[in-house]
Amino acid sequence: MGPIKKINSYTRETYNKIAEKYFILFKDEMLEKKFDRNLLDNFSENFNKSSLICDAGCLVKQKQFYIIFL
Repeated sequence: MGPIKKINSYTRETYNKIAEKYFILFKDEMLEKKFDRNLLDNFSENFNKSSLICDAGCLVKQKQFYIIFL
């Protein structure tokens, strides 16, 4: 196995080991963040369901899903 495939394999293995724990720890994170919810609610008022929004890599998944499912 080449070095890139080895790194990819290790990355996938590591991700799979922690993905479920990460989900359990952070699945309800937005419920505890009133400021973030208000900020995202105000932001989303400028768009409709068919709008495209570019995430330049700064949002964590919980906030992305919050925006998507408003």
